[in-house]
Amino acid sequence: PTEAELDRLVTQPRRWRHVVADVAAVFCEAEIVVWPFERLVGQPEMQLQLLAGGMQTALPLSGARDWVNASPRRDKLRRLLHLRGDEDGARRIAPGDDRLMPFDPAQQRALRAQYQADLVWLRAGADGLARFYDRVDPGAVDAANGQITLKITRQIDRDDVIGAGADWERLRPDGGQSLGRQDIMV
Repeated sequence: PTEAELDRLVTQPRRWRHVVADVAAVFCEAEIVVWPFERLVGQPEMQLQLLAGGMQTALPLSGARDWVNASPRRDKLRRLLHLRGDEDGARRIAPGDDRLMPFDPAQQRALRAQYQADLVWLRAGADGLARFYDRVDPGAVDAANGQITLKITRQIDRDDVIGAGADWERLRPDGGQSLGRQDIMV
């Protein structure tokens, strides 16, 4: 990407809060579950468990640990751009066998600050639009009862969001708990 394109990516106003709000508006009957990518990377069983309201998958997912669609390293990107005839793009990438980081240090700081602001919004309850799993520690399983305690910020109150009525309480996986910690069977 060009310098101007990178700057547009950093300065554009849409953040995760906007994505969550858009999804909530389109799928108003759905529970939106959000977690930071870095918390559950490489743990598809835990991701599925969170999405399924705590139900554990019976068996490990086949191929779940396979690394697919890895980003090409800088040298390979340069070759691909050269093959496409994009000599300017190939020249903008310095040679090397490591990953490409197109953003300069100031842009990286700005993106990190924006991400942290989104995490603060999610931890504060995401305006009641989503359930946010901030920390998932699969090593913290209580051997006595087979449960893991997950920290969540705030359960959606569907009455505030869409006026769903009393039926929502019956469907909520946590039995109507509104704040704090939630036990999920593993």
